Amino acid sequence: MKQVKVSNVERDNFIRSVEESVGSFNLGSEGSLIKLVFKHLKQLEYDENLEVELISFRSDLIKFDMDTGHRHSRDVEELLFKIKNRNLPYI
Repeated sequence: MKQVKVSNVERDNFIRSVEESVGSFNLGSEGSLIKLVFKHLKQLEYDENLEVELISFRSDLIKFDMDTGHRHSRDVEELLFKIKNRNLPYI
């Protein structure tokens, strides 16, 4: 797959979109999901290989969902949707 350079604006817009999702989570019951998301957001800000990091993010979200018995599946699905439908040239 030919990689296209992603502008900082596109990357920032995607990160902001994910942060907005996290803002709606219940802090008490979803603390581990929030930690997972922010770990990957930090990587997304600095990692040059966005595609690889997003694959890792998606994989960790799916594993989290299975490990927690799908208790937070709505939030996980929202994040997976944003990853899949991000407005970046890797789609």
